[in-house]
Amino acid sequence: MTTPDEAPKQLERQIKQEGEDWKWILADPRGRRAISRLLDETRLFSECHTGNSGTFFNLGKRRVGLYLLDVIMEAAPDFFAQAYKENRAREEESK
Repeated sequence: MTTPDEAPKQLERQIKQEGEDWKWILADPRGRRAISRLLDETRLFSECHTGNSGTFFNLGKRRVGLYLLDVIMEAAPDFFAQAYKENRAREEESK
């Protein structure tokens, strides 16, 4: 059981560990590819409005994407530039 004095320290350790986990994932091209696919799935950069109740579902997915974007930008601010270069290189290779 955590005492009131230990709680802030424990929370700080958890936050630091989560940041380190994300840095580890994003340091590897495989992690960046997986996260890029996940962000695509959240419709982060797509139109969410469908004209019916599907809009609410899409907005929920987008909200998850915004959360991931916030975490990613904190852990690896250059993620998008690096992922873009890697995606372009893969596209060139597949031609």
